[in-house]
Amino acid sequence: LKAIFNDNNYAEEWRIEAETRGLVCVDSVVDGICQLTQEKSIALFESLNVLSQKELKERADVMLENYVITVEVEARCMLDMIKRQIIPAARSAGLKEATDELWGRLGKSVSSMQEEVDDLHEIDEFEQQARKAREVRLTAMTEVRALCDEIEKLVLASDWPIAPYPELLFDDMNYCK
Repeated sequence: LKAIFNDNNYAEEWRIEAETRGLVCVDSVVDGICQLTQEKSIALFESLNVLSQKELKERADVMLENYVITVEVEARCMLDMIKRQIIPAARSAGLKEATDELWGRLGKSVSSMQEEVDDLHEIDEFEQQARKAREVRLTAMTEVRALCDEIEKLVLASDWPIAPYPELLFDDMNYCK
């Protein structure tokens, strides 16, 4: 099989090796889903009488729509957590909205992210909508998360409303004794 590679499949050397074998390296879920509607994929599925071109397109659309819905739910949940938990914790810690530069950056990033999430509904084409959702996930959500992490460093652990990673990952170890 051309796809067997018994080494680090995340390394750049695999990408080079895959290209020499004629394999496609896909960098995202969206790109992977879109592979279903490529001529090569359509020819394969149709030659095996598995799915028609129309069925592949519809299946890809459903998968892309599910991806967008998932990202939107994650983003709206994140925005809700920020508004209901992180901002009140920051206020309690004495961060001032009017004077704190970090606070200002968070406010702008949250507003921008909210707009980007809302704008997803303005895009009619599933592929373009999914690509925009991916951008929201990798750019806007990552930026907002980094700012929240900075704010977390300024708030006492006892006042922080969200469990830290060690607590999430290892809290159950207390029950293993």
